[in-house]
Amino acid sequence: MALFLGLPAGFTQNEYSISDSARQQLDSAYREVLEKYKVVGASLAIVDSNGIVYAQGYGFQDREQQVPATENTIYRIGSISKSFTALSIMQLQEQGALHVGDPIGKHIPELKVHSRFDADNPLLIEDILTHTSGLPSDLWSGFFCDTPPPTDWLVGTLNNCTMAAPAGYQHSYSNAGYGLLGELVQQTTAKSYQAYLTENIFAPLNMSASYVDQPTEEQAALYSKGYLDGKAVDEGIIRDQGAGLVHSNVLDMAHYIQMYLQRGQFEGRQIVDKASMEAMERNAVGDLVLATDAQWGFGLYADSMSWKSETDTLVTRIVGHGGDTWAYHADFAYLPEMKLGAIILTNTDRGVRIASAKTVLEKYLEYEHKVRFKKHKKAVKAPVGDQIASPEQVVGEYYFQGLALKVKSTKKITFKQSGVKVILTPVNDSLVYSAKAKILGIYPVKVKNQRFRFVTKDGEVFFKVIYMHNGSEDYVARKSSSGPLNSSWSERLGSYTVVSNPYPCTDCPFMNFEGLSMKLKEVNGTLVFEMEAKTRDTRRRMFMNPINDEFCVSYGIGRGTGEAIRVLPNGNLFYSGFEFVKKS
Repeated sequence: MALFLGLPAGFTQNEYSISDSARQQLDSAYREVLEKYKVVGASLAIVDSNGIVYAQGYGFQDREQQVPATENTIYRIGSISKSFTALSIMQLQEQGALHVGDPIGKHIPELKVHSRFDADNPLLIEDILTHTSGLPSDLWSGFFCDTPPPTDWLVGTLNNCTMAAPAGYQHSYSNAGYGLLGELVQQTTAKSYQAYLTENIFAPLNMSASYVDQPTEEQAALYSKGYLDGKAVDEGIIRDQGAGLVHSNVLDMAHYIQMYLQRGQFEGRQIVDKASMEAMERNAVGDLVLATDAQWGFGLYADSMSWKSETDTLVTRIVGHGGDTWAYHADFAYLPEMKLGAIILTNTDRGVRIASAKTVLEKYLEYEHKVRFKKHKKAVKAPVGDQIASPEQVVGEYYFQGLALKVKSTKKITFKQSGVKVILTPVNDSLVYSAKAKILGIYPVKVKNQRFRFVTKDGEVFFKVIYMHNGSEDYVARKSSSGPLNSSWSERLGSYTVVSNPYPCTDCPFMNFEGLSMKLKEVNGTLVFEMEAKTRDTRRRMFMNPINDEFCVSYGIGRGTGEAIRVLPNGNLFYSGFEFVKKS
């Protein structure tokens, strides 16, 4: 936990009001970055516990009609929705309707996800809240679509999947998990997700512009177009409402942040208890088997920041959540000790370059209070149980994210990523590696922000990435111990077509699964899954580990790994909500 060292001299809460000078500097900075990164429109707000300090829009809500973006413009806020879902769960716990320590099956008894791990390890609500449950990351069928499946579709589809990891093993971000929590809210309250949020969060917080999937006429008129590759697009509906379908503007989100700063209160109304608020913020991923430097609570992340003025220095927590869809990028964050927060919403794929609430806070503190940001390098400790691997232990095969890393010698390791040759070279004769990529197979480019190393833990060998800007590490892959491809999966090699795609996104320039096909093939003794459809982003290539005759799962650690192909009773194959039949 970060240490709060005290506010700079003369720096107190009641001074959070913006001067003309700071306003001009802030506006100039954001107009400049919108032009630089070709972002069509954006809005931001700054808030303290007393109210909104500043709110402003930049660029256009509708470029074609020259409608300017303002503080009233509504955007899709993507995964910030997860914080609303977590807040709803905490409210229901306070009412006695559920407890975060409950198995989710207690409230959704029809959920029976297959697990190849400990059968006695229940799927707990709190583990889903912190992305440590081991659920699959995403289910692609109907994820963006014109007419999404009913919300309980997710339960039945997960029952055809398998857990990607044991509970408490790793942190692996899961949209499917939060979609399931949205369904939990609905089944517990007998209300739609939108109805619950409207009654219990939007209305008490005076968030009149906010909605989930059904806008009023007035809300629809304020909704910003989305822009992708320079063109206006319609994203369609996000199936997992609890994971990413909330829409809002910066004024409403300022009220939402104010509630966090006031420890669950807003204008004298108690939205959630202080204890629930603190539970949402508390780091719950500190004792995973595969440890991480990240701090995650319930629907919120946390980090530490260092601030420096001429007279003082302080280190404080920053808490919040980002939200990214194809066209919309958003971020909200607040500093609990400083009683200050910010929200930024954008409507363009390139908005990912500017959608940082942390940056908004930095600029505000610099322009208004002359407090300059100083990079805070974490004191990173080696995860408990990690041991440096020996050269003999390292030799072997590692698969992750569609990549095959075959280590024959620890003196130089090569692999291909998206057709680019990558070379890993030991640093000072150690088993820590620097990387360079050969563009067009000829021109070497050094990878400056990452290094790699091999470690052992609990008898297994792992490949890890080291982020040079702060020294943190992530597990990427474990050494493969699989043998030759068995006869059951050998017989299934070949080309497949999808049986049906009942939930298409026909007008989407992304995630369009029209013409979906799949192949299973053997490459150097390893099972490889390939899938593609109309748009490039539907392509998947994964190395698969046959667990038994019924399941095979993708190699790797973290998000997008452990995904399963299951053999259905009729002999067809099931993957991510799609049923495939082999071509004759």
